[in-house]
Amino acid sequence: MGLGGFVGFPFGPFSNFKIPPLWGIKHTAPYFHDGSRKTLEDLGLETFAKTTGGKGLHVVVPLNPGSPWDIVKAFSRAIAVDLSRRVPEAFIANMSKLRRRNKIYLDYLRNDRSSTAIAAYAARARPGLAVAWPVDWSGVNAKLDPSVFAVGTVTASMLKPDPWKNLRATKQRLTAAMLKEMKVKA
Repeated sequence: MGLGGFVGFPFGPFSNFKIPPLWGIKHTAPYFHDGSRKTLEDLGLETFAKTTGGKGLHVVVPLNPGSPWDIVKAFSRAIAVDLSRRVPEAFIANMSKLRRRNKIYLDYLRNDRSSTAIAAYAARARPGLAVAWPVDWSGVNAKLDPSVFAVGTVTASMLKPDPWKNLRATKQRLTAAMLKEMKVKA
């Protein structure tokens, strides 16, 4: 069995959502900023954000090698389900396009050995050539426009200071206490 090196939380595309998606992530998702009881940061995990080169945002949680993929996936599902239960008007963990209309889809299914996610700094093969771009949490708000990150418009100065400077140096793992808190059976 392979081992997961990160947990990713794609906040997926949706249509006709009344709250702008990044506003929803910053202000409606208490996991990252509002001191709710079961946040990733409260669990002791450092998080990083990037645009997806599309309509979404990825929350990246780097992990030391060693967590089995099934545990990583179960943990990410528990986080997604918990958030969708606490803020059901904004979030959903169900992939059904019909059920997720007007909500932000928390795509925990991407945390699988056979799944992929766009790498930071990679361009999407779409009109405009949008780029998946690391962003600082302080910049994740209603003013963030992911479309400004595109081939031909991004510059090295846009990474100063580098919001992912500490990503590779971040040493953290899913502990038994974290798994217990999120009711994940190891």
